[in-house]
Amino acid sequence: MKVRDRDNQRTRLYKAESVIRKSQSDKYAKYLNGSIPSCQEYVNALLKTAWFSRRWMVKYVHVKSGKGARGGINGMSLGKWARCEAVILHELAHNLVPRSCPTASAHGPEFAGVFHYLVQQVMGKEEALKLKASFKENKVRMNRKAIPSPQFISERKQETERRKYKSEALDKTALVILRTYFERAVKSGLLGEVGSKSRNDARKILRQLSK
Repeated sequence: MKVRDRDNQRTRLYKAESVIRKSQSDKYAKYLNGSIPSCQEYVNALLKTAWFSRRWMVKYVHVKSGKGARGGINGMSLGKWARCEAVILHELAHNLVPRSCPTASAHGPEFAGVFHYLVQQVMGKEEALKLKASFKENKVRMNRKAIPSPQFISERKQETERRKYKSEALDKTALVILRTYFERAVKSGLLGEVGSKSRNDARKILRQLSK
């Protein structure tokens, strides 16, 4: 049985996080109005972004109402005071860290690394720098061990693969058409009479096309 590390920097991390509690990115501002449905829409939109889906195979995180703020693999609960961007990202980090680092402590260096990464990607570099400076000031250790490497190929490579697939599909379709017409030509005698060299050569070609 794997035992989690002690959660010995929880208070320091909460204090450090306070510097971005009232901040919010313009990109996602339209989703948050203090209601649970708006918080769910916020999380849904975040999970669909390319940078997120390439690192975490998480399709859905359930958001529900609660007295405080709590997050884990099963989802998150948010009290009225907690329905803001920084807290949602904090609770989402609780959902992500156990997937790659099951023995990491609840607010340990791995958690701090994931939380900081989410802030950087969502709230922007300025807020991420403020949080990092606050981590240092409050002696919060941070590492990025719980952030998986991108699991999917780049968009440019995906487009190349799609074009290649379409090209191969067209080639196969053209081959079927060619084989059909060639077979008809052989059977009708257009490519030589039975026993002739031209007909025998045509039949050899037809067998190659049929492979």
